[in-house]
Amino acid sequence: MQRLRASVVRGWPRGRRGPMGRWAALTMVLGLALGACGAPAAAPAATDRQNAAAPALDVSAPAPVAPATTAGVQPLSPPVTVKLGVLLTLSDAGIFIAMDRGYFAEEGLEVDLTRVNGAAEAMPHLTTGQLDAAGVTAAAGFFNAINRGLPLRIAADKGRQTPEHSSGALALRPDVADSGRVRDWPDLRGLALGINVPNTGTVTDIQLDRMLERGGLTRDDVQIVELAYPDMNTAFASGVIDAGYQVEPYLTLGENLGVLRRWRSLGEITPDQYTTVWLYGPQFAETEAAYRFMVANLRAVRDYLDAFVYGRDKAAIVDILAAHTPVKDKRLYDRMGFNAMDPDGRVMPDRIAADVQYYLSKGYIQQPVDAYQLIDSHYVDYAVARLGPYRPPSP
Repeated sequence: MQRLRASVVRGWPRGRRGPMGRWAALTMVLGLALGACGAPAAAPAATDRQNAAAPALDVSAPAPVAPATTAGVQPLSPPVTVKLGVLLTLSDAGIFIAMDRGYFAEEGLEVDLTRVNGAAEAMPHLTTGQLDAAGVTAAAGFFNAINRGLPLRIAADKGRQTPEHSSGALALRPDVADSGRVRDWPDLRGLALGINVPNTGTVTDIQLDRMLERGGLTRDDVQIVELAYPDMNTAFASGVIDAGYQVEPYLTLGENLGVLRRWRSLGEITPDQYTTVWLYGPQFAETEAAYRFMVANLRAVRDYLDAFVYGRDKAAIVDILAAHTPVKDKRLYDRMGFNAMDPDGRVMPDRIAADVQYYLSKGYIQQPVDAYQLIDSHYVDYAVARLGPYRPPSP
């Protein structure tokens, strides 16, 4: 893994939270609900927060609607370092925005980013506590860990592909596209395909098989070349691959460099496919920092949606993304494809259940998993109670 230090609270000491009980959590959330009706709820004293419970919500009652502000809730003190495993693609837009706009700092958090190439690479570090959370696919390794009794959980949506919103596409090398050799899915036969972490039981495998099925093909009909997303454009340029599943921002960057041509959006092949979710490790999941992280994350996700769906403050958001991704030409952001993100962080259980069935059918997992029990909505419930429901900006 490639480690990248990204502290957003400069010069503050670091700390970690220990496990916290649930009764004090309920007290904190009730105070928050009352604060929504009158004065802002006061934060627990710093000494109390050291051993206080994570602020879980009573999901049997409607979530309290709080003002769209973080006023009255003090940052954690001392600040807590949250170790994140991320892909460092545009799926991490929320993280970049939250860093630059100080949303993590306002919650008393520092983030320590570690680049991972996928879920298979992240899972061992997530289960051992080397990572607190990972923004990756809920892949076979995740479900196998659940079957081994590890208390991992899906905390929130991070991005899914739809026909209208997709950050991934199957691309062709320009000379292959110009030759007219590839007109429909069966024409992929015999081509060298660049694929990120194939045969590891991730969403990449789901998408690869769905693409090939469109053409009545199997993996034996193509040559699979394993490539990380940042390396794929070089493989296109050098002629190593004929086609490849590439993601933003590398997709637009490669297109601009003239080393690839978009062919088919993955959103039309696997609609509503989650490409990334937020997975919480067992120790981090029991801390107050896990809830605070979700507040900062959803604030940033909403800024992202405001910019790219409704055009509000887009130039400022593009400035942030250009500072954190390889695409420095800000004009290119108008050409990029972006995954759909839920402004309240909600995850659709039926889509996760469909992935479980795929992994079972292919032998990546041996036992079924109840996807509905793996999604823990307490974190997004808390964040939405703090921030209020998302409201699109006025025209």
